[in-house]
Amino acid sequence: LQATNHEGARPFNKEEMERIYRVGVCISCHKEMGSEFWDDIVEKYGRVKNDDEHQEVLNDLLKE
Repeated sequence: LQATNHEGARPFNKEEMERIYRVGVCISCHKEMGSEFWDDIVEKYGRVKNDDEHQEVLNDLLKE
């Protein structure tokens, strides 16, 4: 259950909650942005443009 006292506010829907829950997962890798590790990743894969490309890069990295 979600509740708020702010006028016009509404509870988050399922899709919004799933995106919020993913933030902590992203930080584990993205905190390295600007490091040599990250530079190597960008050099090899480039910058992804959408979630599908991001998933492909993650799958490839996890296979290594």
